[in-house]
Amino acid sequence: MSFVSDARIVAEALSGYLDESVSREKPVVRQPPLGQLIADLGLAQHVATGGLSGDSLSRFLQDYLSTTTRLHHPGCLAHQVSVPHLAGALGTFIDGFTNNPMAIYEMGPGAASIEYFIIN
Repeated sequence: MSFVSDARIVAEALSGYLDESVSREKPVVRQPPLGQLIADLGLAQHVATGGLSGDSLSRFLQDYLSTTTRLHHPGCLAHQVSVPHLAGALGTFIDGFTNNPMAIYEMGPGAASIEYFIIN
């Protein structure tokens, strides 16, 4: 699988997750016991064998997203965190991919310039 194919899988999974959340199709939160979640997500296998791409990535995301707190759900009365803005989520995607820290200008001049401008 290629990066673009896997990115498309992630984007489509998140889009479906948003649609389910906004439309109230799924509950705000589902909290099975921690051990069950570890088993359901197949974490031991993924750590041992890797290969989290393509169909495996799609299945993992489906299972993972079913365990998250749906902050976009109209019935969510979340505490301590706000509903993420979609543009901010894309910014996080870019930041996570480039891994250019804004705290060190030499390592992330673009990110540092954005931080400097916003703060000032």
